[in-house]
Amino acid sequence: MLATLFSNMQVLIADPSMASRASFIKILTQLGVNENNISIADDFIMASVLIKKHEPKLIISEYELDGGSGLDLSELTALYKNPKEKIFLLVTVNSAQTLVAQAAEGDVDCFFIKPFAANHIERVILESVKAKIEPNPYLKKIDLALEHATAKKLDLAIQTLNEAIPLHSKPALALAYRGSFEFLKRLVQEPEKSYLEGLGYNEIHYRCLVGLLEFLQSQSRWDDSYSVVKRISNIFPLNTKRLPVLLTLAIKTGNIDDIQQYYESFLTLGNKDEIVVKYICAGMVICAKHFFKIKENERAFKLLWNAAHGAAGNPSILREIVLSYMDHGKIAEADQVLELFPISTRKGNDYWTAQTAVQGVGEMSSAYIDYLKVKVDKKGTSKK
Repeated sequence: MLATLFSNMQVLIADPSMASRASFIKILTQLGVNENNISIADDFIMASVLIKKHEPKLIISEYELDGGSGLDLSELTALYKNPKEKIFLLVTVNSAQTLVAQAAEGDVDCFFIKPFAANHIERVILESVKAKIEPNPYLKKIDLALEHATAKKLDLAIQTLNEAIPLHSKPALALAYRGSFEFLKRLVQEPEKSYLEGLGYNEIHYRCLVGLLEFLQSQSRWDDSYSVVKRISNIFPLNTKRLPVLLTLAIKTGNIDDIQQYYESFLTLGNKDEIVVKYICAGMVICAKHFFKIKENERAFKLLWNAAHGAAGNPSILREIVLSYMDHGKIAEADQVLELFPISTRKGNDYWTAQTAVQGVGEMSSAYIDYLKVKVDKKGTSKK
């Protein structure tokens, strides 16, 4: 049975190291995997493309990939036709990453630490495949509960999870799912109790933390929500999905100083989509206004400048930056930001408002005329 399974199995190896990829290929082919069924990627974006294209049943991923995290790849498999059949193995390089891998129960089937021995990897793969074919009683109950939930039988799903809990010494995963189904039933207190009980078994359990965050947000408990999302982001790799939540909650709770830190984290992210860019740049403008209020103007100006060049031509954000510069007499900087408006947006209200603030209405303002004179004088001096 295993021989047939391996011979037909689609596999993805996502690892930046060519030597590691070659080692994995050798191990897999010895187990009976057809080399033609093995896809390789050395970064997050390529791995994402291959997951969507082939839906590989076995994924072996390095914890840190250029442009993203191996954990984020695991989340992509939720879109599979049969997501529970996938086997996800995470490769870690230190104890901190190993703790995160353990906390990602339900998303990561197993993990191992580099450097590794070939016979150990072979054993891990075999054990992971066998566990999928014949799960233990605890995981069988969880699978059955998920089937009930898919059939919209939430009461039966919760009952099945209650039967699963005594079957494991640390049933955080069962409690995370129970909390999520209680949340779907719109119960008021039970979801939080389930998530907290799960966190009592594993204080960094990923599904419990994410479920708790979702519940707290639904209750408009913004301070508690921000505390949880900061905890998640301090433990797990930051991604483009979580960053907008962090920024929104930081603003809602008045933790404006934290936004600069999130901007620095944003710079390290790969695959920055338009929505995330808009969130971070808008957040930086709000942060800059906060620094103006507390008289830290230099920090504010730096944030505005970074936001202007990161805004990807978004006219509403550029307008706010121009107005902020003009409020503080920075006409030269405001004029430079005007140049960042895409040509296609210069007939819109955002550009008109920004341009009017800098140049004046009708006739040019005296301040703008003085600025132009200085600008011309500087050009003349540089030519000499």
